[in-house]
Amino acid sequence: MRKLRMRSVLAALAVLAAVPATTARMQLINPPEFSGQVSESDYPVRYIGQSIDLKWTPNAAGKKLSCVLYQLDASQAATFEGSFHFTAGPFEFITHDQVDATEFTWIVGTTKDLSVSPLFSIALWTEGANFTDSASNVFSISEAPKTTSTRTSTTTSSSTSTSTGTSTSTSTSASGSPPQATLATADAAGATGAPSSRETTDPSTTPQVAPASGGGGLSVGASAGIGVGAAAATLFGVGLIWCLWRCRRQQPDVGGLNPPVAELPIYAAQPLPGKAAVYYPPPVAVSREPVVEMDPSSHGRYELSS
Repeated sequence: MRKLRMRSVLAALAVLAAVPATTARMQLINPPEFSGQVSESDYPVRYIGQSIDLKWTPNAAGKKLSCVLYQLDASQAATFEGSFHFTAGPFEFITHDQVDATEFTWIVGTTKDLSVSPLFSIALWTEGANFTDSASNVFSISEAPKTTSTRTSTTTSSSTSTSTGTSTSTSTSASGSPPQATLATADAAGATGAPSSRETTDPSTTPQVAPASGGGGLSVGASAGIGVGAAAATLFGVGLIWCLWRCRRQQPDVGGLNPPVAELPIYAAQPLPGKAAVYYPPPVAVSREPVVEMDPSSHGRYELSS
């Protein structure tokens, strides 16, 4: 009887000792704790730079905890059971050495190579434990999608748009409804910004473009062009005249000045060794006037006294 009571007391003590250990284990709230295997296509995707509020149940009082990120390959993800051995596989700290913490805001990011494997799991670990307390379902991390703005630009030549508009109005007045084939081709060419590669002309269905009605005067665009051209020509002529006048004004007036007469130097031959220098006078100008001879009969004879 005593042995039976002793066994009952020991069993009760064992149960009481196990209760604190059970309640002390942390459990993930967000993201949810591991709930079982799912197909790879059902893995949630977290984008780099995304903000996630991590939440979990309290740890034992005074115990330090860490939140870590494990990278998994495809085979590890397929056999994952919701717990990690602390030394099994490389991991990254999301936050560590926290006391009495129950939440943390995580900006999604990793130093691991996503080309090797984009699969990860978040786990909670109590300092000194060999296994993690709780782990999340497997998810994938991906680069944030690039935002692109789509702008549709329609480029249509003036001749095409004019022809299309005229054809539509002419066909409507003639038959009451525009030809569907012609409108579809025109719309397709305008939407792609390039002329249609298949373009057929049927004289029986293609409406003739009527000449534009109106007076014989110039259009507004032509009048504006003539006005702009005339103004430009006037400005060009005024500028040219002003440039010619300025250039003529800056030229010096040398009409009344006589050029200076240069003095002729005395030519001297270079003396030879031991010889005196010989100087030559400058050339004498010879008069080109004719020589007039005097008549000897008109003068007497003069003799010089001795």
